[in-house]
Amino acid sequence: MPRRQGRKPRRPRQPRVRNKPAPVRKQHRKKVAVPALPPPLTLRPASNTTCDIYQAGSTPPTPDVSAVFFHLSARFQQGSESSEGDQSLRWTHVGYFESDVDLRDNYPAAPNSTLVVPTTGGTTFDIVFIELVNRGSPNAYKRVFLNREAVTWPTDQL
Repeated sequence: MPRRQGRKPRRPRQPRVRNKPAPVRKQHRKKVAVPALPPPLTLRPASNTTCDIYQAGSTPPTPDVSAVFFHLSARFQQGSESSEGDQSLRWTHVGYFESDVDLRDNYPAAPNSTLVVPTTGGTTFDIVFIELVNRGSPNAYKRVFLNREAVTWPTDQL
């Protein structure tokens, strides 16, 4: 039979031989519910300064709590962004204190409690808001949002 132009000849079909492994029986395991993990604990940053704490109504030179070690961090941009639209919650710094330190915030409209860093005669901060981190654990600490009061320039303080 003459071959047509442009077509390839067909190969005859051959049966395929597949090498399949023997089926493995799956062992059924009971599904065990994984307990929900608590959020990871964060540790309080190491202290980098001291302060005197004046509860609402107290004024220098007699602090309610004196020479408290804590960690102070400047967070002006973050504080400015979070207080957009409500300047009563404006804050400039964050302090990290042990959980047993007697601190009182002025949220929402209580009289101001203040702290002075490093101690009497230093820079004054208003305590805006306090939150307890890692509540109920041995690593509990207080995160305190602070608003720095105006300072007289020139100054060696914060």
